[in-house]
Amino acid sequence: MFEIGNGIEVYYENKKEIRNIVFFPENTYKYYDTGGMLFEVITDEATFLITTKLETMIHDYPGYADPLTIESVTDGFKWLYGTVQDEERPVVTELFRSGFTEVIKSVLTQCEHEDNVSFENIGAFMERCYTEYFDNLKAFSAFFDALAADASGTADDFQQDVANTFKRSTEDFYTLYKRKCNVRKGNGNVSVETHQITNYLQLLVFEYYRLKKEGKAVKICANCGRYFIPKNRSDSIYCDAPAPQNPTRTCKEIGSQVKRAEERHNNPGVREHHNKMSSLRMAKKRAKDKGDDDLLSGYERLLRAELKRFEKTLTDNTQVNSEEEK
Repeated sequence: MFEIGNGIEVYYENKKEIRNIVFFPENTYKYYDTGGMLFEVITDEATFLITTKLETMIHDYPGYADPLTIESVTDGFKWLYGTVQDEERPVVTELFRSGFTEVIKSVLTQCEHEDNVSFENIGAFMERCYTEYFDNLKAFSAFFDALAADASGTADDFQQDVANTFKRSTEDFYTLYKRKCNVRKGNGNVSVETHQITNYLQLLVFEYYRLKKEGKAVKICANCGRYFIPKNRSDSIYCDAPAPQNPTRTCKEIGSQVKRAEERHNNPGVREHHNKMSSLRMAKKRAKDKGDDDLLSGYERLLRAELKRFEKTLTDNTQVNSEEEK
């Protein structure tokens, strides 16, 4: 279909039950849910493959000391592309190859226009390419993390600026990506038009706006800190992965309990309120078991009073903090 180094081709529909069909070199393809390609890229295994292993393989290249020629560049990167790959992560592999190919062309162009630029050998040239490639990866990571923090409501000032920059500079793509790819029929044959993606930043733009089209976003779990895409409610703050506090339950199941426990531990006021409420509820239960209606009503009034007191405390503290920020 196309040569290695040209990235991936994606066919996508607008129906939620239709997944992305990703075409790879050698006429292979794979289905991905919206956001699925991103989550293949951000795994620890993928990060190791396209950073640590890549840098190691450059240093281990048998022809590292060979003089820099067109032939040595071609041989060097063919070897590199053959050793830095993962059959279980085809998107990672192909976008590494096409992204690195873009960097090679960029560095060669820079060399043509810069004075006194020379490389001792092919290894030094490969290292220069890796430096520029790694800078591109850092930009991808910064944008990805900022967008996730923004969607989670936890972005600091820097992350908010980064997220806003991404949205402003790429907003025109939403018009393109909210429409489905085309299937054209001619002479009785079906011709499928796809969208080409050649680097990780392009992938982020594509996935971000396809998720937006579906009313979804990548978020950061408020309990475990992992990235996730809410399946049902878009305002979910906890993921469905096993919770670090209890692997037999998910963050969604125990996240709110953990948060309240942390608040009680870190905030004396919250801890005092929790203890008072627990004590009053137990006293109310004992009064109910005894059938003492007067005592039961009294504890119910005390419970309501404690709730009002605590709500007022929270409101007053919020106002104080707001004034201090001003």
